[in-house]
Amino acid sequence: MDERAVRLWGVIVGGGCIAAALGVAVLGGPAGKSLPDETPPKTIARTVAPVAPDKRIEVADASDVAAPAVAPTPAQTSGQSLSFLIAFAPGHPLKAAQDLEAQGRHAQAVEAVRAALQANRDLRGLCYDRFTLGGAEIVLRLCTPAPASEAAAVQRRWTTRLAAMNGVQYAEPNVVAQPERRRR
Repeated sequence: MDERAVRLWGVIVGGGCIAAALGVAVLGGPAGKSLPDETPPKTIARTVAPVAPDKRIEVADASDVAAPAVAPTPAQTSGQSLSFLIAFAPGHPLKAAQDLEAQGRHAQAVEAVRAALQANRDLRGLCYDRFTLGGAEIVLRLCTPAPASEAAAVQRRWTTRLAAMNGVQYAEPNVVAQPERRRR
């Protein structure tokens, strides 16, 4: 077959596949039907094990599998565990911990944070949560979750208190993003 003809047919067939895929994406599926957003995807539980050639693998429908029981965490039942992003200025003991984290010495950095939290009266009530990427900030959380009814006021008080401390470059609430559900 001619090389030009093969290329031409490849371009035609490839273009047709792309056009069909775009059509399906724009129209929402075969015959323009799409699943509603509220319908959860069907899950299938599979038994996976080394199988001899003459044996079968069993496949069970998700409706046959009981959902695991999940106990609520203390933060869900008693209140909100608020956390704060804090960057410290050079000379502050927690800035030294940030520097250790930036150098990749995580265990030493965590110990330095815990020691500084115990030594500093102004930070009593806060516990170490984590470092942000590269140790740029430290995330500290309330050791005892705040009651849900007082969460906003407690968050405001701690943010103001932290920002006013010596050696703090900035302090702000750590906001955890929740994915939004689509609305029709």
